[in-house]
Amino acid sequence: PGFLSQTIHISQIPVIFAAKGSSVTIPCDYNISSEQEATIGSYKWYKHSKHYKMEISSSNSELTGRISRADTDQFINERSAAIVLHRVRSLDSGMYYCEVSFQIGSDISLRGDGTFLNVTGDSKKSHMICILLKAVGLVVILLTALFGYLYTKICE
Repeated sequence: PGFLSQTIHISQIPVIFAAKGSSVTIPCDYNISSEQEATIGSYKWYKHSKHYKMEISSSNSELTGRISRADTDQFINERSAAIVLHRVRSLDSGMYYCEVSFQIGSDISLRGDGTFLNVTGDSKKSHMICILLKAVGLVVILLTALFGYLYTKICE
């Protein structure tokens, strides 16, 4: 038996933003080069925070009913190990790592560089705050112009 050349390359987006309550896809694409066809493989996701490392799966009570995974066809044929988090919460913010494993003569696996998920406030609420801030800014500009005009008329 000879040596089989095999390598995995994983690509993850460094940062993703999501609004609270929305769904967000965290992509993980891989490329594998091997002298044999890779058909037996799997992937896992981990979330790292300052104090712990947690596997991302449906069996985790925090994620039950809130996670979708790429199916076997997407994983093998499209080279995608993406996950979708539904109804994201502030606590979902953090660093997510994808790990891809294959059995090609021997077991090989590699972990990606990670994607930081930044969960922001409710998108509708954020939009309303922006409108309010623009209105306040406009009022300040108008008042400044009015006081400038009155100052020149009264104080000259």
